This record gives sequence, structure tokens and C-alpha cells, in this order.
Amino acid sequence: MNLYPRIRRSSARAARRGVVMLAVLVVLAVAALVAGGLLAAAEAEHAGLAAMRDRTQQRAIAWSGCQAVAALLSAQRQTIADGETPELPDEVLLYEADGAQAVARILPVGPSGERLVSECAKFALAGLDPAVLAATGVIDAKAAAAAVARGGTADAIESIVQPEVGLTADRVIGPVAAGIAAGVRRLQDSNSGSGARGAIPARVRTLAVADVATPFSAQRALGSGVAGAIIQRQPLGAWSSEGMAAIDAHSVGGTAERMRSALAGETPTNQGELVRAMRLSQIPVDKWSAVLDAVIAGDSAVERRQIDIANAPEEVLRAIPSVGTELAAKMIQARASLAAGERAQLAWPVTSGALTPEEFEAIAPFICARSWLWRTRVATGVVDGLQEGSAMRGIEVWEVVIDLAEDPPRFASIRDCTLLPIASALAEQERTEQATRGERGSVASDEVVDDELESEVAITSDAMQSDRENQVIADSGSDPMIDSAADQSDDDGAGAGSAGDAGETPAKRPWRSPAADAVRTADAARRAENEQRQAAQRERDAQGAWKPAGEPAPEARPWTTLADREKQSREADSRGWSTLADRERADREDRSGKWKTLSDRERDDRESRSKEWKSLGEQERERREARDAEERARRKEQWASTPQRFRTMRWDDKDVPPDPAGVASRARESGKDEEQATASGSSTGGLSGRWRRRSDSSP
Repeated sequence: MNLYPRIRRSSARAARRGVVMLAVLVVLAVAALVAGGLLAAAEAEHAGLAAMRDRTQQRAIAWSGCQAVAALLSAQRQTIADGETPELPDEVLLYEADGAQAVARILPVGPSGERLVSECAKFALAGLDPAVLAATGVIDAKAAAAAVARGGTADAIESIVQPEVGLTADRVIGPVAAGIAAGVRRLQDSNSGSGARGAIPARVRTLAVADVATPFSAQRALGSGVAGAIIQRQPLGAWSSEGMAAIDAHSVGGTAERMRSALAGETPTNQGELVRAMRLSQIPVDKWSAVLDAVIAGDSAVERRQIDIANAPEEVLRAIPSVGTELAAKMIQARASLAAGERAQLAWPVTSGALTPEEFEAIAPFICARSWLWRTRVATGVVDGLQEGSAMRGIEVWEVVIDLAEDPPRFASIRDCTLLPIASALAEQERTEQATRGERGSVASDEVVDDELESEVAITSDAMQSDRENQVIADSGSDPMIDSAADQSDDDGAGAGSAGDAGETPAKRPWRSPAADAVRTADAARRAENEQRQAAQRERDAQGAWKPAGEPAPEARPWTTLADREKQSREADSRGWSTLADRERADREDRSGKWKTLSDRERDDRESRSKEWKSLGEQERERREARDAEERARRKEQWASTPQRFRTMRWDDKDVPPDPAGVASRARESGKDEEQATASGSSTGGLSGRWRRRSDSSP
């Protein structure tokens, strides 16, 4: 028998099976790759949706925080009308749910740590004389001219940043990035303590352009009525009847006519001419404020480019035309001694003796009694409501300008400052690279720029500071806002000179206060001490790195950025929280353990019914068995009642029982077989045949 064809057929069959298995494996691999890709895409989409949800929630909380601050300020409109400064709490609780609290914390925004800054206490850049801005001493004449030229059409103070003329970001808006970064670090610090719960204390820094100038140039002309209520001031125009009636209502009858006569019927064009009319008509000085609070010169009830002297800093007051350093110092001293409610009177410089009526008449066109525009910085986030002093996560920092002249108040400006430290760091890095490439001009000019860059890079590094640097600064008692302020103060002249030719000497500031010099000296000493501590720390780190193997070196503290810490916080939250799908799956599993499906319930019902009911066959069988048992009992009983002779008698030919009367005849008549019956009527069974044969044979 030849086995080779069979072997070849087996080999071909095995080869075909191998090819099929390989194809199946390839299909499975491709399916696994497709499934993995779909799973990765689903996870990426889920992560994106979660990030979008968190971002939307954070911005909604930030908007709620700004609205809460606006509501708190709106409740103090009467305080502003009385000339006082409104106040804000350190923290505002927005909502509380599931053990988490959404809070809004107020960060410092002013040069002395103020949480609220009056925008009308600054010069309006629109239509401003550059010499007035230069008179503040914050920037020189060249930078002031560039700031006014660009700021006349700007809607934000950051728009005037021009590093080439000395208007760097730090000089325009101050160390805002460092302040925000320091505030965020304190908010994220779980050991920030109680009390203000992480709020930054007041710091002293030099003034920036944003502290003395603003893009907002107008506000509604509101005043205080006779009973203290907030009223709309009447435009006087060309001595309108409404304006003259308002003057008489706030003074004595005939005052408006006397003022018009003093000006010979000429139309007043500014508040200074109203003051001159009152001075010439010999109206008492204590009535001037009431008249100025009742009317406004011109045809519109709007105050334009006027300074709030109740909140303006000394640098702004001395830059007002006809004021100067000496009169500004007198006004600051007199303002500090005013009682409650006296700041609302515009003529307080005259009634307090700081200015003469003639001097007040000269500055009246440039001043107002109060400000309705206020700037603040709000940091919002979520904290653990069950743990006192817990760290804030999901932080958003918004800077807003609120117009309280409207009721309800409106937002004149909203700016998201959350990423400002990162943007500042990137901008300073670009400036550093440009300076390194020699694009700043001559060598002498580059040296000046390097000094300024060293200060600004210190601010940037402080905004992105590592944990080790935070510990060193905490040990030395220094603060990023103070350090950056001192660096900026030392380099004020250098920033302006860097844009010019190499032969030009940097312009010096025209005015320096003793207080600023004292702060600068203290900051320099503190900075030197901080440098010594850092050098000592570096030396200790170096010694610890080269210790023998038997002595373990101290562990270096990990360096993490703000984004890394935020990511770690989100991951920790994601482990503690569950998504909607996870909660739904857990609910289904819980319900599956308690509830049963329809098929399970049907099966249980059938089993319970099977124990109580029986099938039709079983019932029929039981009935048959019952009938059989009953039949057996009947037959047994019948057998027991049958006469004894039938039970022992043997039927044969010799012994035939007599025919009962009528039995055979009835059998013939009925057509049935003849059958011998017992006396009881029972059948004789198998004997009937024999009886029939004998009956047939008988005659």
C-alpha cells in the first residue's frame, strides 16, 4: 500500500490550517489596534471634556466673585457719597456644596497694599499734557510724551507699554506679575494660617504709571443732596432755570442771581469760574461745597478729566497745575485731619486752611469731590470647607473696574490676570535674548539695560519660584513685591536712558521723598542679607552633595512649577472624585445586587408555583390512582359480602347451579350471552361460557 499520497495530503491540509491561523492572528491584531485607538481617542475626548468642564466652572466662579464684590460695593454707595473710602472683606463665600466652598479673596492692587483703588484719583491720559504726567516723578518727559500719545486712544493702561522709550511693563503697571504670583502661592499654601486665610498683607513699593494715570477720563456727575441722598447734578449751561433753581435750593434764595451778576451774565465753562462767581459775590466759604454739589458747568452732567482729591496720592496732587510740592503737602496734612463726612465737601482745602480761596479757584477746574470708579483684584477658587486654612485650587485672578455711579453697578473693565506671571516671564525672556544679541545699541547702553533686566528677571524668577527659593525668602523675611519695587526704584533712570544714544546720560527723577529713600535703604539691606543667606544655603548644599557614603546627603527639595502643582492637584481631585459614568455604573451594580431581572422574577415565580400547583398529567394520574384505589376497595368490599358458597364452589358438569327465575329468559330476550349471575347480581366471570354450553345442550 502506497502511503506517500496520504502523507502529501496531510501536509497540504496542515499548511492550509497554518495559513488560516496566521490570517486569524493578523485580523485579531488589527482589531486590537483599532480597539486601542478608539479607546485612546475616547480617553482623550473624556479628558478634554473634563478640562473644559473645569475651566468653565472656574470662570463661572470668577464671574460670581466679581459680581459679589460689585454687590458689596454697591451697598456702600452712600459711604462714597459721604466722601469715605469703601471697604471689602478679605474673603467672600460664594457657595458651599459637598464639603467644598467656592470663595473669592481680594488681593492688593494699590502701591501700599490697598484692596481698592480710586480710578478718578489719577490723571486721565486722554488730552493730558505730558508735562503734568512727568511732574509726578514716575517717568521722565520723553516717556510721558510717548505714554500720552498712545494712551489717548487706549482702553487699558497696558497699551502704553513701549520698552524702547523706557515704558517697560514693570514701570507701567508695577510688579503686578510678582504680586499675583506671590498671592497665588499663598492661596495654594495649606499652611497659610487663619485670620485673613492667605490674604497678602500690605506692602510698600514705588509708584508705577498705572498708579498715577488711567485710560478712564469721565464719570457721571453725582452729588449729595440736602438730606444726604445721592442726586444728579444739574448742568448749568447758559444759566438755565433748572441749574439756578438747584443752586438756590442748596443755599439761600437769590444766590444764583448774585453769581450770574458777578460774572456779568457770562456762561461759566468750568468749575473754577463758578468758584470765582461765588468768591466775587461774597458767598460764605462753607456754602461753596453745597453749590458745587448741586450743579456742574457745561451742558452735560459728566465730570471729565477731574481728580478725586479725597483719594489722590501726593504725587498726583503736586502735579495738578497751580499746586506744586508745598501746597500738595499741606493738602495731604489737612486731609488726614478731616472728620467723617468732611471729605465729601469739595471746598475742604479752603475750609481747613490748606489753600486760600484764590488758590482753590485756580485748581477747581481739575478736581472733584469723590470717585465712582474703583479698581480691585479678585482671586477665586475652591477650598475644602471641612479643613480650616485649606489650600485653594482652580484659581482664577481677575482685575475689574467697577462703575458705582450706576445702580446696579456696571463693570467698566474686566481683565483676566491668571496667566500674567507666565506672560511676564516670557516677555522678559525675550528681552533678555534681545539684549544678549546686542540689539539694544552700544555697550554702555547695554550695561544699563542689563541692570534693569537683572531686576525684572528677579521678578520673573520670583513669579515662577521653586520651593527651595520660597524657603530661603521665607527665612530671610523678604517679599517679592518689596524686592521688585526696590530694584525698580534703583533703575528708574536707567530704563529711560537705555533707549537713547550711548552718549546720553540717564535722566534723573526730579523729586525723591525721604520716605521712599528710607524704604529703598531698608530694601537694599534686606536684599543683601537675602543674598548672604542664599550663598550660605548654596554652600551647605554643596557640602551635603560631597559627604562620604556612610553619611546620607540631604535630599534636595523637588522643583515644581505652578502648572505642575495645579496638575497634581487635579489628579488628586480626580482620584477622590468620580465621573458621571463611574457613578452610573456603581448605581447599576448596586441595583443589580438588590433587584432582579424580569426573567429572574419569572423563574422564581414558576418555581414557587410548581411547589404549590401540579401539572394536568400529575392531576390525572392522581385521579386515576384515586379511582383505582376506590375500585379496589369496592371490589374488596364486594368480595367480602359475596356468599361463601360462591367463593368455594367449583363449577363442573355435575354441579350446575339452578337457573334463577327469569335469568335465562331475560338473557335470550336481550340478545346477550347467557350468564349465570349471583344473587347479588354480580357476574360469574369465566364460568359463563361453560354455563352457556350446558344450556344449549339441554332440551
